[in-house]
Amino acid sequence: MDMKEQLNRLMLLQSTQKDIARARKDKADLQKDVKSRLNVIEQLEADIEKVHEERIANQKKGDALELNIQAKKEENHKLQIQLNTTKSQKDYDAIRKNILNNKADASKWEDEELEALEQVDSQKKKEAELKARISEEKNKLQDVKNAVKQSEKKYDADIEKLSEKKRRLREQIDTDLLSKYDQIANSSIRRALVKVKGRVCGGCFTQVPKQLENELMRRDKAVLCHNCGRILMLDETG
Repeated sequence: MDMKEQLNRLMLLQSTQKDIARARKDKADLQKDVKSRLNVIEQLEADIEKVHEERIANQKKGDALELNIQAKKEENHKLQIQLNTTKSQKDYDAIRKNILNNKADASKWEDEELEALEQVDSQKKKEAELKARISEEKNKLQDVKNAVKQSEKKYDADIEKLSEKKRRLREQIDTDLLSKYDQIANSSIRRALVKVKGRVCGGCFTQVPKQLENELMRRDKAVLCHNCGRILMLDETG
C-alpha cells in the first residue's frame, strides 16, 4: 500500500475519531435536558415550601389574633357587668373608657385577622397551583428520561459501530505512521493530519517549502509540517 492510500486511511481514521468524540459529547449533552427539568422541579419545590411556611405563619397569626379578640370580648363582658352595677361616676367613666379601648383593639385585630386569613386562602390556592405544576413537570421529566434513554441506546450503538471501524482502520495503517499520528493526536494539537493546498498547511496556515511539497508528491514517506509538526498530505481536489 503506497503512502497516498496510507494517508487516506489515516484521514478516515481521524474523521472516525472525530465522529466518536462528537457522539460521546452529544450523548452526554442529553443529560442537560434531564438536569434542566430537575432544576425546574427543585425550584418549584422550594417555592411551595416558602409559600407553605408563609401560610403557616399567617394561620398562627390569625389564631393568635382570634385569641386576643376573644380575650377582649370576655374582658368587656365583665366590665359591662361592673358598669351596670357601679355607683361612682368616676368608676363608670373609667370602666366605659376601658370598654371602648377594648372594642377599638378588637376591631383593629379583627381587620388584621381578616387580612391574615385572606393571605392563608391565597397561599392555599398558590400551594395547590404549585403542586399541580410539580406533578406536570414530573410527568415531563419522565418523558424526557424515556426519550434520553432511547437516544442513549442509539448513541451507544453508533459509538460501538464507529469504534469497530476505528479498530479496523488502525489495523490497516503502517505501524510507524500510526505511531507518529498517535503522538501528535495525543498532544494539544487538535488535528494530527492536515491537507496542503496551494503550498499552505491546513493546520497552521504557513507556507510549505517547495522541498516538502516535492516530498509530498513523491509519496514515499510521511512528511511533517516544518512549523506545526502535523502530518501533511496533498489536497488533490483541484
